[in-house]
Amino acid sequence: MLNVVVERVTQLVNTFRPSRDLFSPKPFPCDQLTKETQHIHDSPSMPVVGDASFKIPWGKTLLGLLVSAAAVIYFSGQIDFGQLGDALGAAEIGPIVWAVVVIVVTGLAKAWRWQWLYYPEKPTIKPTYYAIMTGQLLNLVSPIPRLGDVARLYQMQTSSNVPAGTTLGTIVSEKSFDLLLTVLLAIAIVPFFTIPDIVSEQVFSLAVVAVVLLAILYLLVFQAERILGLTQTITRPLPTKLASFVNKLAKRSLQGLAVLKHGRVTVFLIVLSAGIGMLSNLTPYLIFRAFNMPYGIAEALLMNAVVTLSISVPSAPGRIGTFESFVFAVLFLLGFGDEAVSLAYALVYHAVVVVPTLIIGGVTLALSDWRLRDLFGRGDSDV
Repeated sequence: MLNVVVERVTQLVNTFRPSRDLFSPKPFPCDQLTKETQHIHDSPSMPVVGDASFKIPWGKTLLGLLVSAAAVIYFSGQIDFGQLGDALGAAEIGPIVWAVVVIVVTGLAKAWRWQWLYYPEKPTIKPTYYAIMTGQLLNLVSPIPRLGDVARLYQMQTSSNVPAGTTLGTIVSEKSFDLLLTVLLAIAIVPFFTIPDIVSEQVFSLAVVAVVLLAILYLLVFQAERILGLTQTITRPLPTKLASFVNKLAKRSLQGLAVLKHGRVTVFLIVLSAGIGMLSNLTPYLIFRAFNMPYGIAEALLMNAVVTLSISVPSAPGRIGTFESFVFAVLFLLGFGDEAVSLAYALVYHAVVVVPTLIIGGVTLALSDWRLRDLFGRGDSDV
């Protein structure tokens, strides 16, 4: 699997020549390198390493299918489908429609934030939005882990001539903002609820990860020259082509993180990320209103945090069954006793999250100037 990933990333970043339109007006902050590392930029492009193909991790996929099947079987045996139908029929349409609107706006906000992560040489909003939504679609339906993020690298390279390594750095920044915000929200809500020890331990572990992540980001952003020099030293014994590839990938990835050197832009991105987080919390809150549940923003924060953290649990594509299980568990934790209404809430919440992603992601993929087969191996060298 590791060899496959290396081959695919090699294909995506093999053309590191400067762009004539998007990135040529002025250099990235990380382009101001010492003489010792400048030759990394001037070295020839990496060749394509044959046709790459992604492999499905059958062990994890089978485990995910079993987990999802177990959840579906459990609900089938526990829930009266007549009562479930009544609960779904009693839901108010208005809040559900607004929840869908929130999901759509959240996608636009994430694309806007990602555009700013390329500062000062920002691409237009169209390719970033297309890449965000297509990536969400592929991450949702594909059994191949993080295929959507690989698609985002490819989308930005083909549509805006942005080097894949640079996009990789921006995705790292994006995920870091999201992780830190999720951890802060989780820490904030833990004192207000009686939460099982296993969940509290998970929050504590994520807090430790967040602190370590901040330290790593600091080193990557403010010690870029030293890291590039260290990378060059470490890769010196490697074959020339492989060493060149690793050094170029490191350089471009650091360029994608360079936005964090700009204080005002970083503050803006933090505020924008907080706004995206609040939009994400509005979705479960609005669905609470649709089912006339006696819960507010605090409970919505808890719901969103648990659902977000549950992504790491093996599941069938689309998170069928596992999504409902975690939502059902949160409602049980909150003391809500009507199982039919709980499952109805979970199903509607899942549909509100998934259906817009399927529709919009399908449209953006269809309108993009590349196709899925391009990700699974190309014979030409212009990747």
